[in-house]
Amino acid sequence: MFFKYKEFQLIPEYNKFKKIDPISIHETVRKYHIYLWRKKERLLVIYTDFYQKEDFYRIDLHAQLRESNIPTNDLISCGLCSDHLDFFMLYDWLEGEDLSGVISGLSETEQYRLGIQSGKILKRVHSLSLIYNEKPVKKSSEIEALIRKYENDPVCMEKYPCIKVFVDFLKESNHKDPERYVFLHGDYNINNLIYNKGELSIIDWVYGRAGEPWEDFTGNIVNAQISPFFAMGQIDGYFDHKVPDEFWKELSVFTAAHQLELLDKDLNEELIVNQHEYTMKEYCNMSETIPCYYKDREKIILS
Repeated sequence: MFFKYKEFQLIPEYNKFKKIDPISIHETVRKYHIYLWRKKERLLVIYTDFYQKEDFYRIDLHAQLRESNIPTNDLISCGLCSDHLDFFMLYDWLEGEDLSGVISGLSETEQYRLGIQSGKILKRVHSLSLIYNEKPVKKSSEIEALIRKYENDPVCMEKYPCIKVFVDFLKESNHKDPERYVFLHGDYNINNLIYNKGELSIIDWVYGRAGEPWEDFTGNIVNAQISPFFAMGQIDGYFDHKVPDEFWKELSVFTAAHQLELLDKDLNEELIVNQHEYTMKEYCNMSETIPCYYKDREKIILS
């Protein structure tokens, strides 16, 4: 049928595949939009680095998501493919549109309401049980490694001038690791939310792991660029409008660390510079702990 994709032949429903559209192709993860006969659709994710424990972790995770009624894709089948070298996960296809593409056309009140909804969903995600008693990498160790990597890298600092500000800020942060960790989505932002008739669903659990709960808010800087109303709503929804003071300090530390972590991702230079400069603007060159998009909320009337 699809000679180009003969590695999919071990996947159930393969003989029903009518069309295969690549969504994203990376070295270790490949995603495809699958069209079946009778107008059915699927999401196919192929993991090219097969580690049995990690892949069974993903299976257990989706079982728990279903039991907890977290709005996301249902896992239909999974197993080995590509002559038993890769691991596949076949999901149902979520109806709706990418929230990032439609939110600007919604009213400011609706954007804020959706932010509230996303914050409440994230709170439920953080209540999931940690699978296999996973031991997370301590954030303090990650921060120390980032500082060592970039504080004496003049070439990188010349290319990305904001790095020095982030490094200096992290050196003064004195982050304390908590005693308790939660399950993180790992990439929770507006680009991984599906909008359908006023309701949201989450996609892309590839980076799910154990960590400190407020790490999942590092994506809120991305949200704020697209919709500050959504970004402030997400925080209010998570905390039921009672945001603790310590959250802001932790979020600013996680955000600065995330900006350095962007340098290790497969992103173009323009996108990284844009993210750095926007973060600097929102945090006033890292001199403030509460971002401007949230501090300005009292100026916005939300009915």
